[in-house]
Amino acid sequence: MICRVLPFRLLLSGLLLAMPGCGDQSPGTTGVLSGPVYDAVTGFPLGGATVSVAGRSTRSTADGHYRLAGLPAGAVHVTVSLDGYQDYATDVMVTARSEVVLALPLLPVQVSGTPLRDMHASTRVSHVGPLLSRKRRVRSIWCRLRSIARLA
Repeated sequence: MICRVLPFRLLLSGLLLAMPGCGDQSPGTTGVLSGPVYDAVTGFPLGGATVSVAGRSTRSTADGHYRLAGLPAGAVHVTVSLDGYQDYATDVMVTARSEVVLALPLLPVQVSGTPLRDMHASTRVSHVGPLLSRKRRVRSIWCRLRSIARLA
């Protein structure tokens, strides 16, 4: 009985994988998209943001990082959303058998007529680019907080 069932299951799984749109894509045609989600004004990481790509989605971790594996190679549309922040969307090229790092900045929504640039004026970082290393970002934020503490 086992000898008859096992080949049938193997045949069925092979047919499902061969059909377009069914089963997982082979590792040779998929890639990985990962990176940080951060506040574009302060540079602080944002946990709990929903990152959606190619019909799949994930939430960023407490330290603001997300990772989506098994994405089809080619151009994909990325959207990010989080309560209290403006939605962000961009297009990116996913490369087969490699990991693409994409930093996703979110702008806070304007609160009751207060200009956005004045909301975080005391904690604003001039520019936190996607290529800055995590260590440099932490050091930059630490220096800003230390200077704010001196002013208080």
